[in-house]
Amino acid sequence: MGRRIDRGLTTSDTDDGWMVRVDGVPYTGEIVDTEDGRVVGVTGYQDGLEHGPSVEYFPDGSKEFEGQYAMGTAVGEWRTWYPGGRLKEFTLLDRRGDVRKVQEWDPQGNLTRDTDHAGAHGDEL
Repeated sequence: MGRRIDRGLTTSDTDDGWMVRVDGVPYTGEIVDTEDGRVVGVTGYQDGLEHGPSVEYFPDGSKEFEGQYAMGTAVGEWRTWYPGGRLKEFTLLDRRGDVRKVQEWDPQGNLTRDTDHAGAHGDEL
C-alpha cells in the first residue's frame, strides 16, 4: 500500500464511510485508527473503498479481529479472538462476500459451532 494516514484526515461520502477521501480525492493506502495515542486498527483502501487487509486490536495490542476486503466487500478468511489470544470465530466468505463457513469456539477453546453454507449466489469460492 505504501501510504499510511490517520483516519482523522479523511472524509466519507456517506454516513457509513462507503467512499473515503483525502483532500476530496478517493484514498488509496492504509488508514490507521487510534485511541488515546495507540493504534486500534489498520485498514487498506483502494480508490476510496476498503481493499486489502483489515485488523483491529485489543487495548493490550493483541489482535481482536482480522480479515480481507476486495473493493468494499469483506472476502476470504476472517478471524476473531478473545482477549488473551484464543480463537473465538473463523468465517470464510466467498469473492462476493457470501458466508461459506463459520466456526465458533467458547473461551475454553471448545468448538461450539461448525457450519457450512452454499452461499447466496452458489458460486465457487
